[in-house]
Amino acid sequence: MSDPLTNYLEQLHCLPLSDVHQRGVVANNIVVDLSSFCLGNPPDRELAYCSSVLFHEKKGIINFLKETVSRDEFLDAKFELLRFLQSYVKKLDEEVNPYVVDIKEICVKLFSQDHSNKVKGETFSLLTQV
Repeated sequence: MSDPLTNYLEQLHCLPLSDVHQRGVVANNIVVDLSSFCLGNPPDRELAYCSSVLFHEKKGIINFLKETVSRDEFLDAKFELLRFLQSYVKKLDEEVNPYVVDIKEICVKLFSQDHSNKVKGETFSLLTQV
């Protein structure tokens, strides 16, 4: 049986291809749960594990943001992921360094390609954190 974090990410990545009714709302709920799980004071060794899973090249949150960059139905989930990343980056402090380039690249991509000013504005807040 896999851990909750992996389950959240698997559920999140299945949504863009699924025909689930209101998948944007479902995605947002998953992001809120994922955020609570990761920001809920895990020990340092678990933070490293969370980071490796969250920033996984194929199954991580950056890849989900890339997949949904121009999909308006995931607006709230993208916004919440950016807010989560701000808090998570603050928590990681300098341990975020291996992921900074990926974070910056997705912020630029979201700013240039997403249709929502809400998401675009949140990219600036995240960029100032990294």
